[in-house]
Amino acid sequence: MPVEVDAAHVEHWLLSDGHWAVRLDLHDGTLLGGPTLVEHRVTGLASAIPNLEALRQFVLLARKGRLPASLLPRERRAAQWILELRVGDALLEGAPQQAIARALFRHAIAPERWRIESASYRLRVQRLVRAARRYLAAPLSGPWFD
Repeated sequence: MPVEVDAAHVEHWLLSDGHWAVRLDLHDGTLLGGPTLVEHRVTGLASAIPNLEALRQFVLLARKGRLPASLLPRERRAAQWILELRVGDALLEGAPQQAIARALFRHAIAPERWRIESASYRLRVQRLVRAARRYLAAPLSGPWFD
């Protein structure tokens, strides 16, 4: 388990099952010298539910060495981000929007007059291109690398 101790002597632990990770910051005490008291503070009702869920994930990860599938976070926008990344790659390669549409949506794109016959897909590709260009302009500030 990786650990880092900063200048203020705060230990930062990274507990992971190889896919998901939980960061644990110890402001008092140490895990380097043996067991320590773990405190979890919840301030305010708005943050209570996400904080309690994080605590539950931490306890199961520490106890079992992995998170059960039922507790793994699900990213609802992952499929959209994958499409945006693919479009970004295609744009960097110089692909036109019609080629992007055919690569992403294959047989749903009309063989001829695709702008008219497949107008909804053309609009979808245009939106993906706008998003990809916006994120490519500042790649580390977008959702792809949060």
